[in-house]
Amino acid sequence: MTGIFMLSMRSVGKKYRIADLEEDTAALEKEQNTLSDRINHIKSSLLAEAAVDSTGTFAARLRVLNKMKLIRSEKMFDAEHEHEEAGFD
Repeated sequence: MTGIFMLSMRSVGKKYRIADLEEDTAALEKEQNTLSDRINHIKSSLLAEAAVDSTGTFAARLRVLNKMKLIRSEKMFDAEHEHEEAGFD
């Protein structure tokens, strides 16, 4: 009988753990959405500022930064791909 009680208590504990994890997931999704909105707002503000700059210097700098970001992304993709090919997945 004690075994059944202990199993039941463990099951209840896992039930609450699942509920906590679901709450954490919802909070993280909300935070991700907020951050995505902020990033999009910053990007649009920078593009608007670059459009106003008559010298084109600001727009050129944004292109350089964007190109650097793309290069880093490609390197990360290549590293992940090599990792998968080596069988470390």
